[in-house]
Amino acid sequence: MTRLLTAVLAGYAIGSIPFAVVMARLLGGFDVTRDGTRNPGATNVFKNVGRIAGAAVGLLDYFKALVPALLADAWLGLGPAVAMATGIGVVLGHDFSLWLRWRGGKGGASTLGVFSYIDFPALIVTGLLWAAALPFLRGRRFVAGPVALTLFPILTALHAAPRFRTLLGGWGLHAGAASIAVAGALVILLWARILPGLERDPSRDRAGCAPCSGWSACCSPSSIWPPAWCCGRPTTASRRC
Repeated sequence: MTRLLTAVLAGYAIGSIPFAVVMARLLGGFDVTRDGTRNPGATNVFKNVGRIAGAAVGLLDYFKALVPALLADAWLGLGPAVAMATGIGVVLGHDFSLWLRWRGGKGGASTLGVFSYIDFPALIVTGLLWAAALPFLRGRRFVAGPVALTLFPILTALHAAPRFRTLLGGWGLHAGAASIAVAGALVILLWARILPGLERDPSRDRAGCAPCSGWSACCSPSSIWPPAWCCGRPTTASRRC
């Protein structure tokens, strides 16, 4: 138990590194905690700083979960349980960063990193399902990823079953009851972080940012929320005002 707790704390310290904040300030002088969607994650950087910067943040958030898990298992020889505990700590650190006063991103990329360790073949199938669903989700493509990841624990359980395990010889699989439970818990946490944003109505009058036909209402000092959807169009007050 002490070893698992230490792994979670070590992972939390790694996950707390806010790569989105650092990269946005270095490359674009952009504050992801105050501008755009105000979410310190790769998507906010991608939209407001640039595609390369956003992709770089996504990869850093992905590997900061995957690499520690692999090192704990393969290099340090601590086993899958400690590796998954480290991954859990990374996701928690990303979502509730110590350096951002317990704020953080949605944790999608870091969750992908943990899932890559748990069962990489199942994650590939999840990605294929996500790609297949995109043409049928017009206007709702942003939910395709979370919905596909919701299937990951089920696919991992199937991969762990004796009938399916022989197909790939157990390649890339660290599955058992514990890992499936970890995957399910991370999916629940991901949805808990995403749903509040999905439930917001961009056209609702909030803090002086009422629906409008032009950009003038977005430029008032009271237009604080939501800066990403003022006037019903994606923008930021810092860019337009």
